[in-house]
Amino acid sequence: MKLRISTAAPAALLSALLALPALAQVAPGGGVQLPGTAPGTAPGAAPPTAAPPAAAPDAATARQTIRRWFDGFEFVPRAEHFARLGPAAAPALIALADDTTEHPVVRARALSSMVYLDDPTSAAALARLLESPDAPSLLRRKAALVLAEREGPAAIDRLATALVNAPDDLPLREACARGLRTIGAPAIATRDALLRVETAPTVRGLLGADKRIGLE
Repeated sequence: MKLRISTAAPAALLSALLALPALAQVAPGGGVQLPGTAPGTAPGAAPPTAAPPAAAPDAATARQTIRRWFDGFEFVPRAEHFARLGPAAAPALIALADDTTEHPVVRARALSSMVYLDDPTSAAALARLLESPDAPSLLRRKAALVLAEREGPAAIDRLATALVNAPDDLPLREACARGLRTIGAPAIATRDALLRVETAPTVRGLLGADKRIGLE
């Protein structure tokens, strides 16, 4: 319906009509856009809202996601990838590391990935594997290195104990020595003590290298 204004209308009425705000305007594409609405919003419709953030996955879904990540070697998940999994990352990685049906490399990658976490549950899982004489040496070595990186001086006693209690596992003793080197100055006294009982040249070299001048 069109509003017809007579040319004989009083000037005051004409001025008042011209001063009214526009009730609608042409939107891009030829539609009608009401004032205060986003383009494409139907008259009377609620304005669009931002999509809610995606919920963090549960542990089972997170495990499936991580397992797919570990299928190849071209993609290496980093801290930001595990952060997106939220609290489910820790139980998912622990489940993979403990699963004896998984390939040892997958289990080892799960342990290595725990370096990006900071929760007590995964720290306890690392300590448990390091201290388990029945666990594969590869997993114990990974646990030693990750514990040293994550826990720092708090891991010194565990690493020293694992080294002393592994007389027949030279690679594990080497990993523990590397972990103690990673910790740096706080582990120097422990390294001195271990040097008095360790006989393997490679382990002694790792325990003694650079410690006197603090170059780690």
